[in-house]
Amino acid sequence: FGTLEFFDGVSWKTVNSYSRGGAAGRGINAGNREPAINMDQIQHVNIQSLGNALDFGVLTTDAYDGAGCSSETRGIFALGIDHPAVSNIIEYITIPSAGNSIDFGNLSETRNNQNGGSSSTRGIFLGGQTPTNSDTIDYIEIGTLGNALDFGNLTDSRREGGCVTSPTKLVHIGGWDSPSTNTSDMQFITIASKGNAVFFGDTNQHSGNNTGVSNGTRGVFGGGSGSDGFTKIIDFITITTSGNSISFGDLTLARGQLASTSDKTRGVFMGGRTPTTQNIIDYITIASAGNALDFGDLAQPSRDASACSDSHGGLGGF
Repeated sequence: FGTLEFFDGVSWKTVNSYSRGGAAGRGINAGNREPAINMDQIQHVNIQSLGNALDFGVLTTDAYDGAGCSSETRGIFALGIDHPAVSNIIEYITIPSAGNSIDFGNLSETRNNQNGGSSSTRGIFLGGQTPTNSDTIDYIEIGTLGNALDFGNLTDSRREGGCVTSPTKLVHIGGWDSPSTNTSDMQFITIASKGNAVFFGDTNQHSGNNTGVSNGTRGVFGGGSGSDGFTKIIDFITITTSGNSISFGDLTLARGQLASTSDKTRGVFMGGRTPTTQNIIDYITIASAGNALDFGDLAQPSRDASACSDSHGGLGGF
């Protein structure tokens, strides 16, 4: 696997022991709910270089309300809505090589508005809508094409939350736990060990449609919609330590239904709805609390897209 493993006195951890090459740092935004403007488009950015997104390829169909996860080389998308029907389709791309997506397999349950995250080898899809809210957690082996398998269950049924990951742990944040009520609680799983989610802590606000990034230690999440409408609040947690979130700063614009991804230094928040669909990209430095700054623009306005990268905080673990 090209990793080193060490014991820190509390738990075993892994670090990459190889160079990931010139492709590291590519972020992907796939799909779009905005009608009539390339709902199948895949766009990409270089996370470390400010600038506008470029065309990468297309999904096999118009898709939105799905979820993404990735290894250093492969990006995976659970489509969510295969317009106009709810879907169980999973597709993949090769992140260093621009091109169209290819069939990967199927989820265990047809649903949309799920969330996704991963380690280097295992991808996780959590919750969603069938059309009722779901508590299902599926997993895939990213390097092996095939259908998703049962992992366990969330503490309750919910949709449209956020996710942040370390190489060993995934934290699911907020979401809608009824048709009209969102929640502030967070729950976590250990990615390499199948089982049900466990309570982690609470966020500073009830929020659905939020989204998260991480550097492997710190998880940062922002945006979404709550009882007061769209929000620009950004919070953070330390993924290894259960507890409540802490204020980080603000996005440049209050919005929900945005997508996000990161490398180990910088997080990017792409598109979203204000309620008009946006093409803006914000960025933060994950280790330093503060407000988001302008990164550039998407090639077209986008909302309810899926995102991933070749260098996010979950990589380095199994």
